[in-house]
Amino acid sequence: MTSRGRKILNMLKTSASDGSSCAQFPGGKDDILNIFVEKDCSSDDSIQDPNYEPEDNSFSRSNEINDLPEIENELQNDELPAITSAKRRKNLKGDTRKSRAERKINRNLGKEYVTMKQKKVAAKQMQTLKLCRNKCFEKYKLEILQILFNDFWALGDYSKRVQYIRNLIQLDFWALGDYSKRVQYIRNLIQLVPKKTTRVRDKVEKRRNRTLSALYFFSIDGNLQRTCRDCFTRTFDISNKFIETIINKKKDAVSGIFDEERRGSYTPKRKRITDEAKELARKHILSIPLYESHYTRKRSSKKYLPSYYTLTKVYDSYKEKHPENYINRKIFEKIFHNLNIKIKKPKKDTCGNCDKLLMKIKMSKSDEEREAAQNEINLHHKKADEGYTAKNNDKSLTKSDPTKQTICFDLQQCLPTPDLQSGESFYKRVLWTFDLTIHDCDDSQAYCYLWHETLAKRGGNEIGSCLYKFLTKNLTKNVSHIIMYSDSCAGQNKNSFISAACFVALQNTPALETIDHKFLLPGHTHMECDSDHSLIERHKKKSQINVEHPHDWAQLIRQVGKAKPFKCDEMLSSDFLDFASLFNTSLTNRKQYLGNKKKNNTF
Repeated sequence: MTSRGRKILNMLKTSASDGSSCAQFPGGKDDILNIFVEKDCSSDDSIQDPNYEPEDNSFSRSNEINDLPEIENELQNDELPAITSAKRRKNLKGDTRKSRAERKINRNLGKEYVTMKQKKVAAKQMQTLKLCRNKCFEKYKLEILQILFNDFWALGDYSKRVQYIRNLIQLDFWALGDYSKRVQYIRNLIQLVPKKTTRVRDKVEKRRNRTLSALYFFSIDGNLQRTCRDCFTRTFDISNKFIETIINKKKDAVSGIFDEERRGSYTPKRKRITDEAKELARKHILSIPLYESHYTRKRSSKKYLPSYYTLTKVYDSYKEKHPENYINRKIFEKIFHNLNIKIKKPKKDTCGNCDKLLMKIKMSKSDEEREAAQNEINLHHKKADEGYTAKNNDKSLTKSDPTKQTICFDLQQCLPTPDLQSGESFYKRVLWTFDLTIHDCDDSQAYCYLWHETLAKRGGNEIGSCLYKFLTKNLTKNVSHIIMYSDSCAGQNKNSFISAACFVALQNTPALETIDHKFLLPGHTHMECDSDHSLIERHKKKSQINVEHPHDWAQLIRQVGKAKPFKCDEMLSSDFLDFASLFNTSLTNRKQYLGNKKKNNTF
């Protein structure tokens, strides 16, 4: 950024000559302030030739700055690139490991849980005992049975319950928390004895070949007390299938040693993904040429892939290059996002100087050329960061001083009317609507000044008229010093017409004493008003408003902004003033040649 701006310091009294063609401005003061205008870095047709009439206004000033985060309050370090800690992305959709682990714990503890199909399973509860021949209801107290139930479900793990040893007396049984121990506990409470009686059945198909009977016990105070099967299952709230499985295993275990529980021990066909495979995936992703964000180079380590890449293409190329190190798509996608890389189409308004220097670094044949280009781009980035730092410092200053105010302004890309999505509309002539956005950096309020191409052009006179209207009508009271930031476009912001507009605004605003107009370095001009433009375009995509008239754009803009809705002012033809005529009377635009370069001075 050029540190010198248009700072209005001294007041000189001049009088307009009689019969001049100067526009009649509000107010009667003739005080005109001196201003120094630096060399224009670009030009506009309406400035080079005041009588220029464009043959086709369908071409708009492209300023596509969408989804760009705001620059941080303080930019530090001059190195390139400065990498900071990246924000970790949230878990990918479909990652259910945590919910499955919680579901397993609750199920093994007998608590309430929800299945993967969203079916609610109630918690285990001890059921009321029914009358039986053993008179279990009278034999056991309810409190004792409740203790047995609670301790049984407190084991909490299936595999350990299976492996639980028989000797319950020598272990702290209730603190083990294991399903396999619970199974072993049930095994020890069930005894298989030879069948005492056999019922003779006439029909062969109804005869049973059972040779053993199962006896069920409760372990109370170290003693086994017999109970019936129904009371046994009701006390522990377990199913008959659970009992039958244990009985069958007791029958098959000749030595009394049961097979280990095999749940969770299955080896998948594809083995667990190794760290080496993950590292190969990272290296493969990073081997693709990446580019940095144009506006958040200092505060973010996020990189971008070229727009013609997709995640599917990157994954397919990895599988072709490393077929022996398989990684499924889900894991590959997680690695990709953890590297803080995004696939995004690059912006069209990047800095031409940066692109030229980066190309020079890439194509340099010697280390000296490469080092010289690197030093040049580092210096260029340092100047750009100084501009952002100066803007942040001014914002901090004006927020603490009510007599000062900082604003930034820029022209949004042209808005088509009507806004159609059909392919044929691309070849049709549309009515262009212009929007100059002025952002008050002190209270984060956006002011949009709207007009269409049949009312006025979009040159220095039109921009100056919008600024004049803001300075005379929307400026905060008691503000005596205003600081303005803009880009260096000569045809719209950096010209003598803006200077004249500031002169007249100072004449007709008694409280206003000083205006500083500062310009950011070309190519590095992201401002808060650019974020406002992004919000407008986002809202347009989501809104159902049909834009068929320029007034519809105003209605849409007024809906943008939650905390502070945007203020939209539809300009009239009478609002556009002829600041160029002042240079025929009160002001003089002197041209000074420094060598082969021409510099414009306005006095």
